[in-house]
Amino acid sequence: MKAIAYKPGDLVHLTRDFANQPRLGPFEILRIMPHADNTRRQYRVRGSDGRERAIDDDEIVADGQVRPNL
Repeated sequence: MKAIAYKPGDLVHLTRDFANQPRLGPFEILRIMPHADNTRRQYRVRGSDGRERAIDDDEIVADGQVRPNL
């Protein structure tokens, strides 16, 4: 699990989808969900298209594109 924990309001970018297509972001963290299998942190996010989705922590790109909510 990543050391960084995101909180509601943070904006993040995600890895490519299953078809290797970029996912248009940023995505806003809406809420933190229970860990999957007691190991992976999950989040509910909303994309720029207005749709919500659940993501695993490892789908977040940690390359400096994260803008935390201050």
